[in-house]
Amino acid sequence: DEIVDFAGIEKFLDTPVKRYSSGMYVRLAFSVSAHLEPDILMVDEVLSVGDYQFQKKCLGRMEKVNREGRTVIFVSHNLTALRSLCNEAILLEEGRLIARGPVDKIIDKYTNELKKNIFYRNWDNEKTAPGNDSAILRTVRITDGNGNEIDEIYTNTSFYVEISFKTKSDKSFVGLTIILKDSENNIVFSSINNHEKSWYGKPMPSGNYKSTCIVPGNLLNDKFYSLSIILFGKNFSDDRTIGNVISFEVND
Repeated sequence: DEIVDFAGIEKFLDTPVKRYSSGMYVRLAFSVSAHLEPDILMVDEVLSVGDYQFQKKCLGRMEKVNREGRTVIFVSHNLTALRSLCNEAILLEEGRLIARGPVDKIIDKYTNELKKNIFYRNWDNEKTAPGNDSAILRTVRITDGNGNEIDEIYTNTSFYVEISFKTKSDKSFVGLTIILKDSENNIVFSSINNHEKSWYGKPMPSGNYKSTCIVPGNLLNDKFYSLSIILFGKNFSDDRTIGNVISFEVND
């Protein structure tokens, strides 16, 4: 009962686990692991799912495990949570150890590495392009709205995030969400392409598609930002997050 209550899935006890969403599955998995009282608790991006109350419970449980003298290995891009929970950190890149040391020092190194203006990304090789079972990304770029690529952004100017992708087969269901974060990894906003009535939520023929998000002027402060993309299938299944696709500084 404690596990079910912690996960907040009381209404879905009679639903087969295989039909759970990815978020529900992670909530349940964390709840089970946390209540087993292991000597080592490894947590991978659990704060990326659930509402604020669930995230608060997760942090509270991890702090309790830590106070009891047990080890918590916390894998996350949530820098605020890392600072509050961890004393030491390691930085990984594609499975390789880049740095190890006090958490503040490693976070500073991570954020400095991110502070590179990348206004355009493309994947020529379809075999290695990021995606899910329904589609792959081809290009992501920042433009001025007239199709012209830009290399500077100011607080009072609008810009466009243009995402080109290719469906893998006929009758593919493809959805897109973009998430913009600041240099402290706080989410500034997210946007889903459910306003594209011509094909959102409908089976799409095989081919190339383009989705565009308009970011109005006077919305962002003069900070550094990074943009991630989530590709998902029908009913938000088969979701795949491609992190830090684009990064840029907004100037005053």
